[in-house]
Amino acid sequence: MALSAGQVKSVELYSGVESQVVEATEPSGTVNYFYKGDLVKFNGSGQIAAVASTGVVSGIAGATCTGTAGTEFDLALLDPAAIYVIRIEDGEESALAYVGEISGLDFTTGIQRIDISQTAQNDIYIVGVHPSDVGAADAGLNEGRLLVRFCYENFIGV
Repeated sequence: MALSAGQVKSVELYSGVESQVVEATEPSGTVNYFYKGDLVKFNGSGQIAAVASTGVVSGIAGATCTGTAGTEFDLALLDPAAIYVIRIEDGEESALAYVGEISGLDFTTGIQRIDISQTAQNDIYIVGVHPSDVGAADAGLNEGRLLVRFCYENFIGV
């Protein structure tokens, strides 16, 4: 079953120290510019810009964009040592085969996912399959969850 934008959080902390939370502001008057749980980054004005492609990622949005410029919300900064949960795109092969691999992300607003076909990107390192999905008939398939760490390049913009 395919999920629609905003139905579940794109990214969640799985293990590690609770993320440092900072106050951020919306950059524009566009409703649903990003959703709660989306990976976002700061723009040149210090406001939040939705992540549209690989590159610098600042953190995880704590609220869905309201469409009112300047609205404040919490942003959980990413921790390079923490492990996060991200779902794999529909139609991908068994996730177990990808444990230990470096992969890319599909940064579609509201439904950000692991895109195994993005082998040229170094967004994440896959460390395992979510325990609730291990042994399931669709382990890692059809919106299955993988455990990942963000690669260093996400923090420096390479």
